[in-house]
Amino acid sequence: MQIEISATDSIVIELVARDPNPQDSVQIFALVQGVLPTGLRLSPTLCMPETVLSDSCPSQSQSCCSSCPPGRDYCTCGGFPSQTSFCPVDTRCNQAKLQVEYAPLAQNANTTVRLSFYPRDSSSYCALHGIRDASSMGWSGNYFNLTISVRRTTHVWKADWFDRFLLQDQIMSMYVGCVLSVRTAFVSRAIPSSGIVVERFSRRTWVEEEGAIEVVGYPSISTNSSLLDLQVVPRKGSEGSRMFLCVAALDVNGLLISNGTCSDNMEPCMYDSDCSRRCLPVCMRLETHKCRYCVEENILSSVRVQLGIDINWMRLWTLNDDSSLVLGTACPPFLDCRNGSLSQAVLDNPSLLPLLSQRGKFIVWVGLLQRLEGDAQAGALACAFRSSLASLQSLNPDLGILNSSSSVLKGSNVCLAACERSRGMSPVC
Repeated sequence: MQIEISATDSIVIELVARDPNPQDSVQIFALVQGVLPTGLRLSPTLCMPETVLSDSCPSQSQSCCSSCPPGRDYCTCGGFPSQTSFCPVDTRCNQAKLQVEYAPLAQNANTTVRLSFYPRDSSSYCALHGIRDASSMGWSGNYFNLTISVRRTTHVWKADWFDRFLLQDQIMSMYVGCVLSVRTAFVSRAIPSSGIVVERFSRRTWVEEEGAIEVVGYPSISTNSSLLDLQVVPRKGSEGSRMFLCVAALDVNGLLISNGTCSDNMEPCMYDSDCSRRCLPVCMRLETHKCRYCVEENILSSVRVQLGIDINWMRLWTLNDDSSLVLGTACPPFLDCRNGSLSQAVLDNPSLLPLLSQRGKFIVWVGLLQRLEGDAQAGALACAFRSSLASLQSLNPDLGILNSSSSVLKGSNVCLAACERSRGMSPVC
């Protein structure tokens, strides 16, 4: 028997042997050509007791049974050896099984293992009667030969974001107002003739909420690939948050095929032992940045009304009167913003507003980002920068500021709408 499996598959084969004599016990022996490969397990012989439900034996078998000592497989009837049929009783171990389990590793790819199995009962009577398969150790049955070939996996993970954000483990930037869109593919190297593949990410479009972040998945299947288009939409209130977003390939029954990829060749894996190097989770690290937002047309209105940030044109202009390269507001990969001239000021003067709105979404600063050198109370921090408690809370949802007495810890990145205070604002400084 020949079987071919992938380096990421696993198989279980059960072999059963039976002796018609209920008084005999059976064992199954295995012979391996070469060294037993890693991941291959052979169970010991396991007895399978049973009760044969029958009331009588054929008369010929009865007479033959009576002419032989109990427990012997062959008796002489008319001078010739003849296989005996036995009367039904509760058996001991005349039926047994052995299991072969093989979960090959990546290094087992393109290898073949050959095994032979043979059963042997406990009867030794016929050893002296010139029968080839009979010995003083017992009577041997027919050999069963098994060949298992391990091929390289027929699938590979593919995505434009793998190089920087998986292999180099960089953080993928997001900004409130922009949408992140990425595509991940699980590709078959051998295109099936039917055009149908068994792996999938999900049966339908799905939406998940992670705090103020919305994740939408759009699965599809092409001739030789399962595709997943993901859209991640950070909302107001997600500023400063970080999250992992991971994907996995499933079969049509929802069982996991792979949730990792080998770092050297992008082949699917589950553990490091499946790869020659590392098995990396198919995950991206996402961060929603603080103090910077995606805007489009009606820039001032977008910031004030849609984002709820109290700012005037003069402060917006002052914060963005330099190039996007200097300000760190160049549009990162996979976002739906666009870069203008990287050497010109992001906001120059109000007369450019119509032109700015024609270039699509772009990123602007709305405050100052400060890293605290010591612990501080929220109220004192607002007073120090002539800001309000409300804007401190709005721009820093990750800090959990409840009131003026809330502590902001050393090392925290705080977005400050500086110089916005007017009479009557909280806190009282």
